[in-house]
This record gives sequence, C-alpha cells and structure tokens, in this order.
Amino acid sequence: MNAFKCSSKWVGIQLLTLLFVSLFSVNSFAHKLAPSLLQIDELDHSNFSVIWRTPIDAAVSPRPVLPENCRDAEARLVQVSTAIERRWTTRCAGGLSGKTLRIELLAASRTVAMLLYQPLNGKLQRDILTANNSDFVVPDKFTGASVLTQYIRLGISHILIGADHLFFVTALLLLAGSWRSLLKTVTAFTLGHSVTLALVSLELVPHWPALVEFSIAVTILILAVELSRTDVEQRKHYIRQHQWLVASVFGLVHGLGFAGVLQEIGLPSGDVVGALFAFNIGIELGQIVFVAIVAGLLYLLKRSSVPIYQYVKSAIILVMGGISVYWCLDRGAEILGQIL
Repeated sequence: MNAFKCSSKWVGIQLLTLLFVSLFSVNSFAHKLAPSLLQIDELDHSNFSVIWRTPIDAAVSPRPVLPENCRDAEARLVQVSTAIERRWTTRCAGGLSGKTLRIELLAASRTVAMLLYQPLNGKLQRDILTANNSDFVVPDKFTGASVLTQYIRLGISHILIGADHLFFVTALLLLAGSWRSLLKTVTAFTLGHSVTLALVSLELVPHWPALVEFSIAVTILILAVELSRTDVEQRKHYIRQHQWLVASVFGLVHGLGFAGVLQEIGLPSGDVVGALFAFNIGIELGQIVFVAIVAGLLYLLKRSSVPIYQYVKSAIILVMGGISVYWCLDRGAEILGQIL
C-alpha cells in the first residue's frame, strides 16, 4: 500500500508538471492562439480563388501548400482585424479533384486551421486541420459537411490550446471548496462567456482585441492574488463569498476572447446561429475534459500526500500569477503602442 501511495504521488506530480509546463511554452506567452483559415472557391474546372488568413502576431505562422499542378498568381495582402489575409487566384491543370491540400507548421504554431472548399457545383466542404491531421483530399463527390461537427471540433481545439482560458478555469477549480461550488462557479462562467460570445459574433457589440486580451490577463491575475491568501482570509473575502458572481462577470470578458476566434475565421452565412451554438458546445466539452483531468490528478495527489499537494498547488498559483503579470505588461504595452 505504501509503495502504491508513493508511486501514485510521484506520477501525479509528474503529470501535473507536464500539463502545466506544456501551457507555458514561449509561443503561449504573449497572445492567444487563434486558428487560421484557408478558403478555396472553384471558379471553373482549372481556376480557383484562394484566401489564406492567419494571426498577425503568431510566433510561427502556418502556411498552405497547394498541389504541384497549381500555378499561383500574385497575392494581395490586407490586414483583417488581428489577422493577415492573402488573396490570390491559382490555375490547377486538371482541377483539384483527388488532390491533397495541406497546411504546414501547425505543430510548431500550436494552432489549428479551418479549411473551406467551395466546388463550382456542389455543397461547401469544411474540415478542421490539425498537427496530426494536416491534409485534406478534395473529394470526387461532394456531400454536405456538418457545421455542427466542425464548429464543435473548433471549439474543443481552441479551449485546449488557449493557455489563458485554461489558467482561469484552473483558478476556479482551486478556488472552489467543493464539487457543488465548482459546478455553480463553472456554470456561471459558462453563462457569462456565452452572452458576449453571441453578442460579438452576431456583431451586436464591438470588439477590441488588444483590450480584451489585456482584460483576460487581469482576470487571471486577480484570481491568482486571491488564491495566494490563506484559507481564513479567503473565506472573509468578497471573491470567495461570491464566486459565481465573479465567475459570471469575468466570463463576459473571456467570451469576448472566444468571439475573436470566430471573427478570425468567420461564421457560415447559411447557419450562423448553429455554428455559434456548436462552437460554444465545443468550448464547454473541452473545458469539462480539462477540469476533470486536473481535478482527478489533484484529488489523487491530495490523498497520497497532503504536504506535496499543498506544494504543487502553491507552485501552480505562483506560476499562474507570474505569467499573468507578464501578460498584463506585454498586452498593456501593446495597447499603449496602438494609442501612441
């Protein structure tokens, strides 16, 4: 039994360390990792229009690779919100049927890409390309692609590569004193971010990316400071006493960040509400998976060794606070740069 406790204790420490270190890579520090968009429209059997949109501040930018039978015209560059967009036409002798479209450097950029392929006579094809699945083979026969499935996958992918949002969810987990409290708090956060996600995506309220990213960092810093208090101090403090209210208000801020992702790639004109709903469902599914993993590891660690559990918890809070300060300074400097 003692050997099992010792083994599970160190396995828990190693898994938690791996989980959080993976979130703190250099590419994650400065900005959220928004997806890219590759849109190809068939003009005739051999000619296609191409749009490639990728975040302007990505440390490593993914790039599209068209088949060898394609010859590109000169591209036109424009800035769209926080992304750079290239538009060009390409001539592909024999067409694209059966050919492979590829996005390179998705692993290095730690992002995903939405691919949209519109045949001349057929239904729009959608796919989410990832580091493990970066190819799309243009089919001979076109069937309707499920908006629900694709945007759920996009939501899951985004939440699981967004270090700032995962930090915030981790803070809610550490702040909650029980499963019931955690359920209420996470539900309040979900309701909050769902409201602003919908309002911005439907263009009912404006969106300021730099200010939103700075505000998200501030919410994490506030919770990190709160978690650094002693249990007695937390019980007397406003945030601990009104967790659900704080989570819902902060959720409004994070929803603005989620909406920025949809602004980068757009919503399908024929099913805006469905895609918005599916994206939100994907975020929730990814969030549930992450909370379950972290909560399970912390629970096992606490049962094995309370002192080491406290040490790991303190380390997580310290890293969370330090990186949120870095984000505040970095994103604050970006805002000042835009003003000046």
